[in-house]
Amino acid sequence: MLVNITTDVFDILSRLKAIDNNYFIVYNTNKQRYEVHNSGQKQTFCLVVPFNKIDARLVPYVRKTRRENADKLIKEMEIHNEKLEQEIKRVQNDEARWKLKEMYDYANKKNNDVNFNDAYKDRWV
Repeated sequence: MLVNITTDVFDILSRLKAIDNNYFIVYNTNKQRYEVHNSGQKQTFCLVVPFNKIDARLVPYVRKTRRENADKLIKEMEIHNEKLEQEIKRVQNDEARWKLKEMYDYANKKNNDVNFNDAYKDRWV
């Protein structure tokens, strides 16, 4: 069930209406979250409020996610995803380098205690 929010302590609803007069805020009781809707669209849903309360952070968030900012937002997301991919590759390369160094050091260490004639008969070196 959607409960229409008509007033709030910080006057956020009027700030959103200054951006677009068709904006309205509802509380979704089924999902326990706030949502921003726009009555000027066929599907009124715009976004889920990413905070557990309605406060001043919502106004710049709504401005950022408006349709006219979509290209800029998508570009920011692509740049962020590229940085994440580069970080994942760096971590994987570091781990592979470390493991290979460990294997190399182990294979090259001189151990005079091992008798290689019977090493694989009953135990592994």
